[in-house]
Amino acid sequence: MFFVAAIAYTFSCIFQSYFVSTSTINLPQSGYPLNEYFKTSESYDTNGFLDRRYFSNKDHEIIHKRREDEKNKYGSNKALNYNLDNKSSKRQLIRYNFRNVVHCLDSLFIKGNRPVNITFIGDSIMRNQFRNFISFIPDYDRISSIKISDDDRTVRYQKDNYVRSEILNDLLVSFQWHAIINGKLISIFNLWGDSEDYQTPDFIFLGSTVHNMLKELYNLNHRSFLENLELDLLPAILNYLRVHPQKQIIWMLQTPSTDLLAPISLYSYNEKIHIKKIQDYNNIVRRVFKGTRVLIWDSLLPAAEEYIRSCALQMFHHADDTVYEYCIDSIHFGNRILSIGSQLIYNHLCNV
Repeated sequence: MFFVAAIAYTFSCIFQSYFVSTSTINLPQSGYPLNEYFKTSESYDTNGFLDRRYFSNKDHEIIHKRREDEKNKYGSNKALNYNLDNKSSKRQLIRYNFRNVVHCLDSLFIKGNRPVNITFIGDSIMRNQFRNFISFIPDYDRISSIKISDDDRTVRYQKDNYVRSEILNDLLVSFQWHAIINGKLISIFNLWGDSEDYQTPDFIFLGSTVHNMLKELYNLNHRSFLENLELDLLPAILNYLRVHPQKQIIWMLQTPSTDLLAPISLYSYNEKIHIKKIQDYNNIVRRVFKGTRVLIWDSLLPAAEEYIRSCALQMFHHADDTVYEYCIDSIHFGNRILSIGSQLIYNHLCNV
């Protein structure tokens, strides 16, 4: 009973902090970081729902507003589920479901006057976020490159994948496995930099961090993560954004590992992937992309921290339907946190 109550309380705090259903509230400073790094204000501009500071600013209020037609249709006590036309500078976080995800994707299609192309690039963190993100999209006529029944774990989890929907205006959402910063990743941006606008993604969610720490495993050269990022990847990204000024690139900062609170049980990982190294690599990302049009996504970090705290309350083993397990996995978190991530993405895309 203690376990159920603790976990329920922890996640209720997260959702109360992120999703609003009352009239006017001040956002609390929830999920205060245990480590000084996570409250850094270094190096990037506020960019809304993907920026952690957007939610920790005490002066910021989120106003829950309903259009008159919604009041008439649902009654004065009915919470508004979506409002793509809200022009208020004090925006509410919308809880997206199938219905308003379709409205969101339709609005992006109308705005761009062509099919929407969203791409996730990176390691298993980004792959899991991709899988959760597409779970919010209705499966009207979905075509997928990989069948979930495939028994080969490598094919299912470490290969490229995409879903396409003709009914949703030829929507394309894809994932590309690039866990390390190398020539293959850079060549993608070079290719897109030489491509026509309609041939490139509209939104790129990028995150390739922790695998770069495993230099022996990947036989990586002696150049540092900073050098690979700043000298190789950054020029390719900047050229892509110069050629395609309407496109967006969002770098998802690496979420903390469970040794934020306690040592990881796998001691070999404690030496190669640990919280201090994650902090250092994330700080490098912030510095390299400072002053560029690359957005830094760190607003999921409070939810990940609260997830780790809930694990620390009482360790438990609970199998996840995506192979990874809650709590005993030091890097990957469960679907509840991924769902918060997807909600933040949809709010970033359409709640403007």
